[in-house]
Amino acid sequence: TTFRWLDDAVNFNRTEDVKARFAEILADQYDPQDMIDKMVEIIGAEHGAYRNVWPPATEELIKQVQEAAWSRTV
Repeated sequence: TTFRWLDDAVNFNRTEDVKARFAEILADQYDPQDMIDKMVEIIGAEHGAYRNVWPPATEELIKQVQEAAWSRTV
């Protein structure tokens, strides 16, 4: 696991702080069962989109990020 590499005696980041940050990040995770259900639906389908992203909010975020990348200029 990530935490086995942490050692407060030698690392700059304290174990307690790292664990707290992980807990914060993981608290907002989606339910994995939703993804499993969607994968079963898509894998078994006869036809479908070339690219599949789930949930819809994530799909919209990816579209925004990619649009920004494609329209960016230097």
